[in-house]
Amino acid sequence: MREDMVTSVAAASQGYITEDDLASRGDATSEVTANGDEVMHDTLNKSATLMDDLVGGVPVMEEATGGRLGSTLSQVTEHSDVGVTIDIATAQAEGSSALLDYYATLDVELLDEQNLAASLGKVMASQRPFAATPLEAEARNNASREMFGSMNSTMTKMAKNLVSANLPNEDSKGINTHNIKMTSVKAGKDSFAGGQGLPATEGEEAPAGLDLPASMLGEIDPAAATANEEDEEGKNMDIRGYKKNPYSFSNTSEKTTSQILSFTIRSGGDNSETKVAGLQKPFTMKMLNKPKNGTVYISSCKYWDEENQNWNSSGCIAARIEGNYIICECRHLSDFSNSKPKYNAVDPVGDASSLSNIGWSNVTTLVTLGAIYTMYLLWILCNEYQTARALARMKILATFGVHEPSDKVEAPESKSQAMYAEVQNGFMTTHPWVAAVLCKTTDPFTRNMRVTVVFCIITGGMVVTALFYGTDGETGWFQIFFVAVMSSIIIGPPTVIFALVFAKAGKVSEAYKREAAETGAPKWLTAVGNANKLGPAKNEFQPAEPKGEFQAAQGTDAAATGTMSATIGLANQGDIMRLEGEAMDLSKADQMAKTAASQKKLQKAYDFPYVASAYAGAWLYMLFCGYLIVLFGLKFEGKVANSWLVSSMMGMAQDMFVMQPVQIVGKGIKAFIFFGAIGAASGGLSSMFGPDEEHEDHFD
Repeated sequence: MREDMVTSVAAASQGYITEDDLASRGDATSEVTANGDEVMHDTLNKSATLMDDLVGGVPVMEEATGGRLGSTLSQVTEHSDVGVTIDIATAQAEGSSALLDYYATLDVELLDEQNLAASLGKVMASQRPFAATPLEAEARNNASREMFGSMNSTMTKMAKNLVSANLPNEDSKGINTHNIKMTSVKAGKDSFAGGQGLPATEGEEAPAGLDLPASMLGEIDPAAATANEEDEEGKNMDIRGYKKNPYSFSNTSEKTTSQILSFTIRSGGDNSETKVAGLQKPFTMKMLNKPKNGTVYISSCKYWDEENQNWNSSGCIAARIEGNYIICECRHLSDFSNSKPKYNAVDPVGDASSLSNIGWSNVTTLVTLGAIYTMYLLWILCNEYQTARALARMKILATFGVHEPSDKVEAPESKSQAMYAEVQNGFMTTHPWVAAVLCKTTDPFTRNMRVTVVFCIITGGMVVTALFYGTDGETGWFQIFFVAVMSSIIIGPPTVIFALVFAKAGKVSEAYKREAAETGAPKWLTAVGNANKLGPAKNEFQPAEPKGEFQAAQGTDAAATGTMSATIGLANQGDIMRLEGEAMDLSKADQMAKTAASQKKLQKAYDFPYVASAYAGAWLYMLFCGYLIVLFGLKFEGKVANSWLVSSMMGMAQDMFVMQPVQIVGKGIKAFIFFGAIGAASGGLSSMFGPDEEHEDHFD
């Protein structure tokens, strides 16, 4: 019925029509397309084509008439597939269940090319947001492209007709509808430069604005910049704003964060387009971002590349943000937009309200995060228990003169030894996962510190994976390289910083402990420690020169014991002589020592809690990453969230078992080559790359 009404309007519009006829035909078509639940694709398509034909027959148009036609085009945009990417219905897609209900009402199924045209005409976009088959999705996106082409042609004619009777430098005329806004102005050389903008809906901010430099007209049309006032034709400026992205028909089109701004300059005479490219001084665009939950996201300035059917940022840069607007500087003309960069993003403040949506559908993320924190806590507790046992064991062994082996590494004697030593040291000290288990108990960079760094890597790595997971499905080498670089930039600095801070804090903490032990030691013990400075002690019990290997060992032990006794004796003798000279006893000496230690402690600056500060910073980092992980889990939901978590675990496993070992082995190979290079200096290339040789000493 509605399609027949549009057909009758088109038949009545044959031949010559006046502007009043155009306005009345526009009103009739607008009435037909008003109800989106009843209007089909064929009706909307014929309405767009009819408007294009009618506008061409009226060379001069008033602003009111343009507004009535603009309302029709706005309704066509609202109720059609224009501005929407038609995807195939899936079980996970929200609202796809409605497809099954509506699909049953179609007389013809959208399954083959023969029935496709008839079926598309019956589609109501508002009731069928998804396609049943890839064939339907492709056909509807192509139909959307054609419909926007008709609408674009209509608005180009309207922009010309609105100002065709104007003289250069007269006021602009505009169209202000819900989905489409347009400003048309015939600018002379005196009014070309400066600001131009789109009309704003009452109570709302203007969607976009322009600021053209004074040098721009001279660059694009030197004749127009120097024309006499009598000969001046002016330049027709066509500025449009689309609320919905009319290029959504392209599968490569990115998500936009602003209205689409179209800016074209044409000759004021024949309305031919003036090419604008490679400007020395860029013009400025101000585009209103689309806020989400009250938050304006970071975006980039891009133009529509007709050749590649995608948004391109070449020649345009995002200069700054002013309020809800992003300021772009461009050196050419096209259709512009703010595009969301190719990464997922969550707003820690704006998305906090989404925490109320936590439920069984996203419980996997919470369980995974809880398991990570529980594992960290258990690992810390186990390390504390093992460390306490190891230190107690070392103290017991020390009473028998058994000490931990020295950390001194013997110099390698062959290329293989050099490589082995480097690889072993790499796993023991630099591999974050292995070193957290195998590092020495007495290492100032303790196991718990290393474990904390590891879990900072885990939580930070999950956030980085979420940032780039499933962005437009790109898996090319450039995208892989980009993700790798961005991951290194994001997770690398915090990891290195925490490792360095913990290592430094551990050393400072050890220094504090040694200083505290020395400060609180009794005076007589200090004298024992400094006894060697008093000169060699005379010991009447020095053993005789040992004869034989076993006797030599016994003699060495006896000498050490005798020296110790003499040293202690000397120290005690010195203390007693000093105490007798000052008429003091040992208890008073100890009291004085404690008083001196207290005074020294008061004079000393407060020991800064480096270790506690390092742990606090790492824990805050882990908690913040955990908060972001929860927000990402709420954003992804379902199978997408599960796939992201699996991808994160696989990434960490790859780092543990592949990337880190490869780096360490690479260092070992470098050590092998370096050691061989030293041998090559004397033995040639065979010594550098050949097998290690056994060297024997021969005596004549």
